[in-house]
Amino acid sequence: MFRRAWPLLLTLLVPAAAQEPAQKGLLRTLPHKKGVADLSFSPDGTTLAVGNFDKLVYIYDVATGEVARPKKLHTGRVTCLAWSPDGRTLATGSDDGSIRFWDAQSLKAAGVIKGAHGRGSHGTGTTSLGYFPDGKSLYSTGYDPRIRIWDAAAHTEIRALERHFDCVVATISADGKRLISTSQDGTAGVWDPATGAHLGELEIEPAIDAPSPHLGYPSVSPDGRRAYAGAGDGKIRSWDVARLERGPAWDAHLGFVGPVEVSREGGLLASGGIHPLGGLGVPDGSWDNAIRLWDAATGEKLLELGGHVMSVARVRFSPDSSLLATASWDGEIRIWDLAALDLLPRAVAGETPDQLWTRLGEDAGPRPWAAARVLVAKPAFALEVLEARLKPAEADPALPEAIARLIRELDDDEPEIRERASDALAQLGPRAAAALEKALESPSAEVRVRAREILRNPRPWTPGSAEERRWQRCIRLLEEIGDAGALACLGRLAGGDSGAVLTGLAAAAKGRVEKGE
Repeated sequence: MFRRAWPLLLTLLVPAAAQEPAQKGLLRTLPHKKGVADLSFSPDGTTLAVGNFDKLVYIYDVATGEVARPKKLHTGRVTCLAWSPDGRTLATGSDDGSIRFWDAQSLKAAGVIKGAHGRGSHGTGTTSLGYFPDGKSLYSTGYDPRIRIWDAAAHTEIRALERHFDCVVATISADGKRLISTSQDGTAGVWDPATGAHLGELEIEPAIDAPSPHLGYPSVSPDGRRAYAGAGDGKIRSWDVARLERGPAWDAHLGFVGPVEVSREGGLLASGGIHPLGGLGVPDGSWDNAIRLWDAATGEKLLELGGHVMSVARVRFSPDSSLLATASWDGEIRIWDLAALDLLPRAVAGETPDQLWTRLGEDAGPRPWAAARVLVAKPAFALEVLEARLKPAEADPALPEAIARLIRELDDDEPEIRERASDALAQLGPRAAAALEKALESPSAEVRVRAREILRNPRPWTPGSAEERRWQRCIRLLEEIGDAGALACLGRLAGGDSGAVLTGLAAAAKGRVEKGE
């Protein structure tokens, strides 16, 4: 992600990208002659600042796509930038090693920190910047393995945080109380920026197994509870920030996951694929340059966007979470309308309970995710909708005989019937476990072998109907709401048929809420 390779094929590839047909949700593209390293929306969302490898900074009007005259603000490539919370100052970092400050309206110089970051094993310069919420200080990281905290007015160093031994990037929680750092050394840490104390390392297990095992840009959920980062093994990892414990991790891209970001409204995570050596080359089956959007709580893939020719350098949500801007080493910026992609929950907040209930039963994708986010944001309304529609699982009186028939069919003369019975029993999961245990005593060797195989290799349960999809999603959102009403609803669902998978899911969620996990 941070290496300084630059592709020779760029001039050939960019015209090809411009000829692609328009994609759903794509508001506009902003082409550049050279690669884009970073971009950032202003605090009011009206302006987009872009840092480019041509040493220029571009300021775009988000509504029109018009650009102010580009300014050459550094003697090296502009690698990162950040707005002050009041939107009056733009800070920019470069591989010339400096951090510079500019009046956001005129781009007149307002100060400089020379030699902010020195040479590391992969280059020289600054890799990430960010202001603290009060605007009085900012942090920076670079190719040298230090995190530096600066006085935003005096441009003097307050403290340096040292623990990593390779190139670092970082981000700050919305309340400014926790700083999350990730590094090319394959480690991630949590810091108290007020004191400089290192609070601990984020657990990475199993270890990153990849030619480039480092971690990418981190992001923190709006409530500060969960951190995310991609890695060289193609996975996105998440952590509980307070406990320093692992959360869900999932396969996200081929090759290296570079940028990730959580929307300001929460719940939505964007990621981009990147070449392990930075922007060098085009996708070849060992890595991809896709832009993917995920349910941040579960890792469920919601949507994939395309269009970039080379590595995705950064992904950024607008402050109101209505837009997503993506930048690439191919020199193009793409701005996406999340409402048009069904990824803006408030755009469907006016739907009726029956309409939201229908969405919850649909296959994986933006529509059911948006419905769930609407309900999570309105706990009282969510309980009203769910209490009237969710019923505890009831025992199926025909199920025992159906299972007995399937076990008999494990010894059928027809191979296709035996295979179909094995598959059906595996799909039943825990509901067939007792009968399969008993089948281990069968006089038929075929039955014993197949029963043992099913028990030894349990198949993960997946919802197979709209009703089961609703159940699973409702249990997740009740757990996320986590208040007394949600806990009572989970308790009612956990009192259903003890052999039902969904009853078990409700009981497990209830236990986690009670433990405060």
